[in-house]
Amino acid sequence: MKPSRQNDVSPDTNQLYAWLSRDQDGVEGLVTTYLGGVLMPLVMADEQRAREFASIAAQAARLRGFPARLVAFERCEGDLMVVDGSDAPRQATRPPDGTIPVAYPEPG
Repeated sequence: MKPSRQNDVSPDTNQLYAWLSRDQDGVEGLVTTYLGGVLMPLVMADEQRAREFASIAAQAARLRGFPARLVAFERCEGDLMVVDGSDAPRQATRPPDGTIPVAYPEPG
């Protein structure tokens, strides 16, 4: 699935894969792990790479006592925010009809 509009997303990034788990209250969340001392969610743009993290997801499942599952997300509804390093982030605003904007408002 290609993005429906011109944006900065690579045409190769058409799916995201994430390891998810539910706690005893049924609250779903991302499985995380420490990589290089940084807490990272197990989310990837490549299915094979995501599958390679199965042992890490299994370890987290054992430690927390809740099963983890690999899921695929295939629908991008548009950018929520754009940062380019030159100024403050620009919030993407949705029109009243809920569609995704094609252009972003100027900062300020």
